[in-house]
Amino acid sequence: MIRDEYAVFSQVSSTRDEADEFFGGDAFGLELKVKIIYQSGNDNILDQYIKFTKISDEQVKLKGRSRETAAEIIDICVENNILKEFLLSRKKEVIDMLDVLFDQEYVVDAAIAEAKREGEARGKAEGEARGILNLMKNLKMTAEQAMEALSIPSEEYEKYKKLLAGGAETI
Repeated sequence: MIRDEYAVFSQVSSTRDEADEFFGGDAFGLELKVKIIYQSGNDNILDQYIKFTKISDEQVKLKGRSRETAAEIIDICVENNILKEFLLSRKKEVIDMLDVLFDQEYVVDAAIAEAKREGEARGKAEGEARGILNLMKNLKMTAEQAMEALSIPSEEYEKYKKLLAGGAETI
């Protein structure tokens, strides 16, 4: 049975081609019929929600993720009659919700940054280890001589010896 699902595109840079490309193409294990909804200009509830998310994205880029930014997002939307009644009646709840989303985004961003740093450090170490192996093989140097030639700090020698002990195929 194919279920009808809906996707709302609210990204400023989203185009119909990008959305069609995202949902088109290869199957991925779900039988799903997706109706893609864009801002239509009719000022209905979905248009207002899309405007809210665009304002939110813009303000976060300008001012960062904070409760103050969340309150400003609501104020801007209310001033522009975007979800006005809803936001006025549930301002604290929406601020709390945005605060949780901001925290989640921060945690994800921090995890990605840490993974990137770890990957870069590992790549650097593997490159240095390849250099050590090449010097050992081609110039008949010892591991210590090769590390000294590459200006590797002596306190890091053990780390590289462990990498080298793993064999050339692991580097």
